Amino acid sequence: KGPITILVGSTAGGGTDIMSRALTEPMSELMGVAVNIVNREGASGTIAADECAKAKPDGYTIITGMPAPWYIKPHLSDLTYDPFKDFRNISVISPDEPLVIVVPADSEIESFEQVVQMMKDGDKVVWGTSNPGSVGNCGLSDLFIKMDIYGKFEMVPFAGAADALTSLIGGHITISTADLAEAAPRVSNGTLKALAVFGNERCEALPDVPCLKELGFEDTDWVIAFKWVSVPAETPDDIVDYLKAVIDASVMSDSYKEFIKTQNGLDTYTMSEADLDQKLKECYDAYDKVLTATGQHK
Repeated sequence: KGPITILVGSTAGGGTDIMSRALTEPMSELMGVAVNIVNREGASGTIAADECAKAKPDGYTIITGMPAPWYIKPHLSDLTYDPFKDFRNISVISPDEPLVIVVPADSEIESFEQVVQMMKDGDKVVWGTSNPGSVGNCGLSDLFIKMDIYGKFEMVPFAGAADALTSLIGGHITISTADLAEAAPRVSNGTLKALAVFGNERCEALPDVPCLKELGFEDTDWVIAFKWVSVPAETPDDIVDYLKAVIDASVMSDSYKEFIKTQNGLDTYTMSEADLDQKLKECYDAYDKVLTATGQHK
């Protein structure tokens, strides 16, 4: 039995990488083999996805699935793989992390209602987001469409959420979005103020922050970051079943549950292959809709 390779389509030290590395410990313990992370960053994760799709379907090459290569990039450009035909998506490894709308802690803005009013009044509000087609960018675009103000406000794209938050804290932009794991620690340490979380319910890590449904915005529960594990489509059932059992057990192990709880205050869970496919398809359709509405669709 050789080592298992987990492909990660982003840089070392990012959220997906940290999560994948935390997973290797219980996996390696359960399987009795080394589990190695290989970072193949670039092209919004599609380089890693292409490599996994074309890998030998023997269970030794797997990938941590991310939103961009599965259900965002396919709407923006022609890819060398099909996210639904070339993979079996087998296990969820992180809970749904809602995006959080944030301003600097010293901002005069105290609520999201205030932001809505400022925008309706035509005040200058500069939004920072990660690159066009990202979860944050699409989530905000959809919100602006719902408010009938899309195209009236500046959206400044950054290479990633970390760069946007640095610029936000530095006072160069008015407001931005961040994953819960990026936002919660900065709210706790007093550098950011959270105004709202996307979705239909409040989250435990930020209990005092209203969700967008409370504020009158329906259907924003697809604006989430979550991760899963996929293997090449031709991987045999017995190998898939074994990997799924190992990954599910690793996700529910005490060490990994504690790690995720520390990261974002959420609880881990498992999901069947069919339910995961359905979840990904729903996300795919949601992005199809918003990218068509904003004219970004290919």
